[in-house]
Amino acid sequence: MDISESISLVFVGHTNLSPGSWSASKLLGLPPLHSLSLILPDRPIASTLPAFFARQQQLADASPFTHSGLDSLSILSRDSAVITPALIKQLAPALARTPLTRLAIAGCPKVHDTAALELLSALPGLTDFALEASGVSAAFYREAAPALARVRRLKLTHPGPRHSAEFLPALVTLLAAATRLEGFTLYHSGVSSTATREWVTLDADGGDFVRALVSHAGVGLRRLELSNVLIGLDSLEAIAGGMPNLRDMVVHIGGALDMVRLSAAVALLPELRTLHVLSARAEHDVDAFLSVARNASATLRQVGYRNRVWTVRRTYDVDPEDPAQVRPAMSLDRYDSPHFPEALLVVRT
Repeated sequence: MDISESISLVFVGHTNLSPGSWSASKLLGLPPLHSLSLILPDRPIASTLPAFFARQQQLADASPFTHSGLDSLSILSRDSAVITPALIKQLAPALARTPLTRLAIAGCPKVHDTAALELLSALPGLTDFALEASGVSAAFYREAAPALARVRRLKLTHPGPRHSAEFLPALVTLLAAATRLEGFTLYHSGVSSTATREWVTLDADGGDFVRALVSHAGVGLRRLELSNVLIGLDSLEAIAGGMPNLRDMVVHIGGALDMVRLSAAVALLPELRTLHVLSARAEHDVDAFLSVARNASATLRQVGYRNRVWTVRRTYDVDPEDPAQVRPAMSLDRYDSPHFPEALLVVRT
């Protein structure tokens, strides 16, 4: 494989961080990229993007390799006004010529329904889609369902409890269409429009949302993340009983955290590898979660609670008096991997 086929670029898109050192036009001189992550783009960078993507596809078209071209694009802003509907509409035809399969747009409140739908209609090959802290309405999710029918991984932000009555039924329509879904993330910033703390409670605000999620995505789902979107233990038990192939789960429990019920629910998941539990109501130590881990499948490798993460360690002690007797033992050790735990990487814009 030619190295140009696998180049990934992550950069902060502020041309004024180092005045005089570079300009947005230098984007046009980049070699063909496989993946681009653009963080906090400013206006000069944003205005260059249509020409940049067109140039990228020209380079891909001239490549002798069959699978060349941009495969992944991430634009991460923070309440930015530079990613506008007009810009999104300009990007759509340029990106339509790319083999893009992964798209993430976060922190762009100017992006509304029409622009987002036009972009999605230009990208029929998407398998991964994330739309976070945008300006789309609840109706967008219903209208986007046909365009996202083939998506495998979906990451969305809940607009807040005042919008649950419109948002969640529209989201159910999308989930019903996304029959290939393997990963689903739904989170809320936890902050209201008046800058006060707020929660979304699915059991109270969502009615049958969890039941619909299990019905439409249950068997195929491998990864589920619910953060600042609270569920009760009844919903957790429904998830555990209806999603037998879950490997990674992040759940935010509202109300009392009954460790016996949590342990029994986790035991229903035969392929679970990572478990992370969030809760604002209860304090539990490592010993409480050791009991959960002991009751879980032998596939479990990592357990987390709030901002703490442990690695599951299994050992086997041989009886010196009778070497045929082996006693299994388990502990939860402090997480010491150089890689930040994925459960704590949810972007909250």
